Amino acid sequence: MRAFVYRAGPATWMRRAATTAGKITTAHFSTASTSSTGASVDATAIPPPPRPTMDEALATFNRVFPIGTAGADLRPVVLFDGVCMFCNRGIDTLLALDINRKIRVAPLQSELGRSLMTVCGRDPDDLSSMLVVESDKRLSVKSDAAIRIAEVAAPHPLLGGALEKAAKMLLPQTMRDGAYDQVAENRYSIMGKRDECRLPDPGDDRFIA
Repeated sequence: MRAFVYRAGPATWMRRAATTAGKITTAHFSTASTSSTGASVDATAIPPPPRPTMDEALATFNRVFPIGTAGADLRPVVLFDGVCMFCNRGIDTLLALDINRKIRVAPLQSELGRSLMTVCGRDPDDLSSMLVVESDKRLSVKSDAAIRIAEVAAPHPLLGGALEKAAKMLLPQTMRDGAYDQVAENRYSIMGKRDECRLPDPGDDRFIA
């Protein structure tokens, strides 16, 4: 299996490594790479990964949301910053609370994440917000994404609807997004960054890539 390289941030790159059996097991983030001669190369000299074309992005979107297929999995996908420790801890909490398994998750930096962002009209290099992508191409951003997650992952639909209405009624979007931005802008200082990216657990179909 080929290795993938993504830009995970300024001067930071992610490389997925495969085992000898061909199964992807780890994803390493580093600021340096190795040339064909074995010499260390500054990752900033490596061009950023190409943006997916719309045809490529649509192919991925249709794989993730196979609308029209009997029994298709159309659960929303939460895209999160794969190098953010704080974000990863939040995803752990979300997966634990999602007892009805209504949410899927993937890193923003993954090819899948970049493709879904492209189809929904968002810059695939923009890692400033967690996102929720729906099968009808709706995209929830910032505090709306957090509210949408609470709505979908709630143990009962009535509870989810009540949470959404209460949050939007009690807190204006400007206030909600302002608070979200404060946390997002300082997320790396809260718990730091990973040097390895978590990859899909074969036993959990909610983590996709």
